[in-house]
Amino acid sequence: MDEAEPFLVSVYSFGAAPLELRPFADHISLINSDGDKFKPTSYERVFDEPISGIVQGLVFFKKQVNKDFTIALRGTGVFGERIFSFQNHYAIDSYSPPIVASKPKQGELIIIDMPPALPPVKKDDSINENSIIPPIIIEERSEIEIVTVSKDQDVELKTTQDKSNLFISKEKTLQNFINSWIANDISAMYDMLSDETRKMYSSDSFGKEVKKSNDIRRGLLSGYKIDWIGEERAKITTTKKLLVMRTLISRTLGVVRTGKEWRIVW
Repeated sequence: MDEAEPFLVSVYSFGAAPLELRPFADHISLINSDGDKFKPTSYERVFDEPISGIVQGLVFFKKQVNKDFTIALRGTGVFGERIFSFQNHYAIDSYSPPIVASKPKQGELIIIDMPPALPPVKKDDSINENSIIPPIIIEERSEIEIVTVSKDQDVELKTTQDKSNLFISKEKTLQNFINSWIANDISAMYDMLSDETRKMYSSDSFGKEVKKSNDIRRGLLSGYKIDWIGEERAKITTTKKLLVMRTLISRTLGVVRTGKEWRIVW
């Protein structure tokens, strides 16, 4: 921290598609009083991933003797280049006036309103679809024994039923998918996808897509909430803890009926 110019960068992205700033070193720079531009010497790699919601991380530049510098950020889609100045005088770019970042006065209290924390789940509480629930492993037996009694003779005959004939509800199908997501079992997740989704993704490309949602997976470990949107869509909401705040993140999945089974639409 003493050998560089450190900045805590917060990116807010709430558009329909994730914000792409990769490589981040090509999108952010420090401009000194002489107009020379410097790329960051180091930054947190979270900025190289598709950005959704709120993302925070540290960015480091070469130590500057003259503190009359600005930070330039481009690629956000709204402005060609946005200038952040930390002095009273600064250069004005052709796209928009710079934003002046000033530190709070000593003793001044800053309050940030955030969504309420998701309530902890007690083991004795009843659990329903709309509760925040911990991971539950639902195991399926490969065979189920069914006992029948003949009318003519009091003899128990045992037959077996293959699990392909076992009906699993859409709620349990979604729960199994979330459990596999938490366990990072990409193969099991892929097996539960709908035929249309598997036409869009190979197993390898689907694995890469899941890795892009690692923030949601980490949140699922602590708890989550399921909200059903109609009959065939479900919104999974969890929390993401940042350096100085906490925010809610979510993912909406489709659950469609295919023959005797329910399948997941990613």
